[in-house]
Parts: sequence; C-alpha cells; structure tokens
Amino acid sequence: MHTFRVTKDIDHAATRVWPLLANFADTYVYHPVVEHSESVNGKRTGLGAQRRCDLYSGGSVQERIVAFREEDMRYRVEVVDHGPFPMEHMEVEIHVEPLPGDKSRVTYAGSFRPKYGPLGWLMAKTMMASQFDKLMGQLIDGVDQHLTTGRLVQRDGALGAALAAA
Repeated sequence: MHTFRVTKDIDHAATRVWPLLANFADTYVYHPVVEHSESVNGKRTGLGAQRRCDLYSGGSVQERIVAFREEDMRYRVEVVDHGPFPMEHMEVEIHVEPLPGDKSRVTYAGSFRPKYGPLGWLMAKTMMASQFDKLMGQLIDGVDQHLTTGRLVQRDGALGAALAAA
C-alpha cells in the first residue's frame, strides 16, 4: 500500500468546517475536480452514506463512508468504484481539528493500491502519491475558498456562483 497525508490550517472555526465536510453528498461545492456529486443511497452523511462524483475530466467515482465519528470530527471513505483511475483499493480519512482563534486543522490521509502489479507500484512511487498530495491540498484550499466566499469552487479552483447557504 502507498500512503499520502496532507494537513493544512485554515482560518475557519471547526464548527463551520466540519458540517461542510460531513455533508458527504455535496462535495462538489468545494472540490476542484468534481463537477457534480450526489447520494446514491439516499443517505447524505454518516456511516454507510454513499456518493457518486462526476469529474470535470470525464468519468465518475463512487465512494462510501466506512467509519464516522462525529465526536472526533473524522470519517473514513472507501472508494468502491474507481472509475477511470487505475486503482485496486483506496481509502481516505478526513479529520477536522479545532485550533485556537476560530481556526481549524484539516487533514486528508489515505492509502491506495494501484492496478498493474510492479508497473503500478512504480507509477505510484513516481507519480501518483505526489498527485494525491497535490489534489488533497487543492481540496483543502477549496474548503477554505468556499467558506470564505460562499461561492461554488469549480474546475481548478475557479470560483462559480454564490450559494444560498455558505
């Protein structure tokens, strides 16, 4: 298994960050590579919630919450349909930690196993892990941008329309 971990501090209270991240079905609001997302089993958050994310680049992935701890502001997601990505398995844990002064520390930590045996291992070591680091950083930046502006975060972090509830 290969791993990645990205942690960033942002200038928003955990009481604002956690509800946004816990709203599993609506990740498109702050995710710079997800054009649209929705619940596929009627559950928007919590253990067992499952979503489909349609990507700006084409294709889609499906993810399911496999562990959820409201009291710790953390959950773990398993990718159940990898869509266009060469993966056999992937999990990501999302954690929000309150910091003094109405700030938060957001962490995305994950592990993945690529397809294609030794070739996949080499791809993971040379390209994929750094790409996940970059993407998770952009994701946290998207959370920060959305909470700051109240606007939809679109492809590559461009800001879209203002949303009614930011």
